[in-house]
Amino acid sequence: MPSNYFHTRERLGALGGIVQHHTALYRSVAVYEPAVLIVRRGCKKLRWAGRELRIAAGEAVALAGGQTFDVINIPDSDGLYQAQWIAFEQETVERFAAQYGTAQAVCDAVKLPHPGRMGVAFDYAAAVLADEKVPHNAAEAALCGVLAWLQHDGIGFAVYEGVNLMRQIRKLITADMAADWSSAMLAQRLNCSEAALRRRLARQDTNFRTLLTDVRMMRALTLLQVTQWPVAQIAGAVGYDCPSRFSARFKERFGCVPSAVRSEAESTAYRRTEQVSVGVRP
Repeated sequence: MPSNYFHTRERLGALGGIVQHHTALYRSVAVYEPAVLIVRRGCKKLRWAGRELRIAAGEAVALAGGQTFDVINIPDSDGLYQAQWIAFEQETVERFAAQYGTAQAVCDAVKLPHPGRMGVAFDYAAAVLADEKVPHNAAEAALCGVLAWLQHDGIGFAVYEGVNLMRQIRKLITADMAADWSSAMLAQRLNCSEAALRRRLARQDTNFRTLLTDVRMMRALTLLQVTQWPVAQIAGAVGYDCPSRFSARFKERFGCVPSAVRSEAESTAYRRTEQVSVGVRP
């Protein structure tokens, strides 16, 4: 039986797979990095800004980084939902664009017109990301193969100039999730004053506390789906000493309690090979 998994390759990207046996709704799921997702069984619905996109089995979708969606995963008639995704580090996207140029950037989410043709490159890249023995350059070439097929279909991901503050902050927090983060601590890591940090975040329509909670909750959702850790352990791993406070914040963020992510109907065997460090969620 297929299982849930998560693999990362530093400075390249991440691979994830999810299996569910019950319909699941997750509210306001953040996609931090650009990604391609293929639904293998069942279907997925993405909702945002009054729009809905349905991705059926065999179809694929490109997701822009920095977006938020309501996500519904629906099993097929045999009671199985299965999907795979590859998330691309922004550096990978930018190196590809520098060498091969850019296509029309995805603004939010778009279904791929020819998922079958891209599928071979996707499967190869997935196998490479799951094998830590594959050299870095070979792994990057495999990811570029997926980006090349997207470009062939006129689809690309945005290329950012300069340092992206939000990405930089997320990486800092993710690297030490359980730390007792404060705005002063973050400002020090960014070599700026607290006042300057507040102003920069305000220009992004956010603040330190909102951003910290968002990063922690996305990590928690990932851990619930790809590990067998108890909820209390996950709470501690994302910086919450009180499991009940963590559960309340999780419900506020996603619309369900942590235990609901692991329904009794779930019979999947979970495995995890390394620390989860990329906040992309299918």
